[in-house]
Amino acid sequence: MKIICDRGSHLYSCKEYVRFKVSGEGKTHIELSRDGAEILRQWDAMLEKDQPFELDGTLTEPGFLRCRACGESGKSVLCGAGFDVHAIRPVYPEPEDFDAFWEKALAEDAAVAPDVRMEKVEALSNKVRTVYTVSRAAAGRRIYAWLSIPAGPGPFPGIVLVPGAGGGYNHPCLPWLRDNQLEDKVAMLVITVHPFQLPVQCDDLNQYISGIYGKHGYFDSGLTEDPREFFFYRFVPGAVRMAEWFAAQAFVDPGRIVYHGGSQGGFMGHFLAAYTNIFKAAHFFVPSAYSDVGGPSAGRHPSQSRMVPAAEFARSLRYYDTANTARRIKCPVQTYIGFIDDTCHPSGVYAAYNMLECEKNVINMVDHGHECDPLCGPVGMGFLRAKLNLSGDWM
Repeated sequence: MKIICDRGSHLYSCKEYVRFKVSGEGKTHIELSRDGAEILRQWDAMLEKDQPFELDGTLTEPGFLRCRACGESGKSVLCGAGFDVHAIRPVYPEPEDFDAFWEKALAEDAAVAPDVRMEKVEALSNKVRTVYTVSRAAAGRRIYAWLSIPAGPGPFPGIVLVPGAGGGYNHPCLPWLRDNQLEDKVAMLVITVHPFQLPVQCDDLNQYISGIYGKHGYFDSGLTEDPREFFFYRFVPGAVRMAEWFAAQAFVDPGRIVYHGGSQGGFMGHFLAAYTNIFKAAHFFVPSAYSDVGGPSAGRHPSQSRMVPAAEFARSLRYYDTANTARRIKCPVQTYIGFIDDTCHPSGVYAAYNMLECEKNVINMVDHGHECDPLCGPVGMGFLRAKLNLSGDWM
């Protein structure tokens, strides 16, 4: 089964109609919704081979119209169309004390002695790189990271990354560095969100951290009416200081540092780019679950599925909304948005993207969800290499 729309860009103006064609065989339930939230229309159809079911739809205000088809097997296919996407704005206003809130958190963290600890990881080091575990003190916790430094004389260009939600990595993105011929050219810092050191050897990091956090996990841990109790409150300023420590090291060229991260890493990238001046550019793919947190209240998109109390405590989440941090970013940004993303819904991500006041570019992955289109990989790598002044080295 598949769904296509009548325009390759999947982009329309408000009140303009999109035509979806659903192809397949057998009994099929079909829905049109506002980006997976409010269902606008639905049908039960009997599909026949080579006879697609056609339906039209539109939106009268900026957002995303989603077509979903589900066959008797229970498997769904999706197609999304954006309407006046560059006019999407966050539903909730920014808290009046947004800057004061984060300035206080950053100041509290700056008052803590850094107590940086580094330990070489022999199992991950070789002739072209040396790998370390790194940690430093932060207000109320420690921040942990993985660091890879190329062999030979520096300083080297630098990449900072926070992994997506879940277990993270027990290495500084070594396969990614090798695959992109950067292992011997770039120093890389991977900051983990977890307040403990991940093991070097582990068959299943998600299972490992589940054993620590329990079944509920950490993603909405501490989410209450007080935004200072949220899991990420202490991590954000601690990660900012860890990134600044990295930028100050002799092995890093301070004029050639970029941020690269997706999903949860895209969320954190907004904060790191907003509250440091170290990045020449930032590269966000399918960011972020905390984007346009007021969108669900307007029926624009659903609440993030892993955040059960998200709707109840949306006012606290305004302090973590990337639509609010976006306007504080000064470096160039490239963002990837999946039009059928069920984790970071495109209508929410566009609300944050549109608040960026810096040089920016968006890549619309019209046929993809919470993932990166393989065809976009070279585009993203080209962007990063250009900002790191490494374009001529790419074979």
